[in-house]
Amino acid sequence: MVHFPTRMTEELLAFFLCHPDQGLNKWRLADLLWPDMSKDRALHNLHNTMYRLKRKLKEQEIDMSIQKTNEGYMLESLEQMYDVLEYERYDFPLAEKLQDTAQAAHGRDVARQGDDILSAFLCAS
Repeated sequence: MVHFPTRMTEELLAFFLCHPDQGLNKWRLADLLWPDMSKDRALHNLHNTMYRLKRKLKEQEIDMSIQKTNEGYMLESLEQMYDVLEYERYDFPLAEKLQDTAQAAHGRDVARQGDDILSAFLCAS
């Protein structure tokens, strides 16, 4: 269990996890987390929270990296997998094809069993 130094540190990580490998604008982040503060104060809080988050990821040896970009930040998940990332990377067309194949095979099995039962019934009569 990870204990975050502030609620905003945890919320910032959650937002990054929902937007993996995407550049996030620092002004947008500051406005989302501190909508009632002046832009300068919100940006100052964002920088402090970003420092706490990076430090926590390192302390916990979580294989993720937050990189500074020209206009903000980006979470690089590296080798770390989590549910949102797995969902985004999931190959739905392949899964549907596999499911269709499995359902067809099941249907053939049921039909064979029905034929076997019918044959057994007719032979017994």
